[in-house]
Amino acid sequence: MNVTRVACGQFEAHAADKQYNLKIMSIQINKAANNGCNIIVFPELIVSGYLPVEQISSQAEQISGSSVSKIRECASSADIAVAFGMVEADYNGNLYDSMIVVNSSGNIC
Repeated sequence: MNVTRVACGQFEAHAADKQYNLKIMSIQINKAANNGCNIIVFPELIVSGYLPVEQISSQAEQISGSSVSKIRECASSADIAVAFGMVEADYNGNLYDSMIVVNSSGNIC
């Protein structure tokens, strides 16, 4: 029987401080992997934190952006899948409250 160990990543995200939030996510990703987990799941908007409506667009990124790239690197190096929420902007500027899933090889699912 295959067993999947799931970790829940949780912390108080700093609003509009992606650098801090990604740092804490990276620490928790590595901790979960070191504890034998196969996937870690973070809540919605964990990358940017919750923001007033007028500030959301300034935190939006495309899937090819630096935040997703950072999490892809972390997932691959720790050999763990990661699911996390962020404000996604498409190529037309539309915004989405997206859940991104990256496998243990660092590929977007």
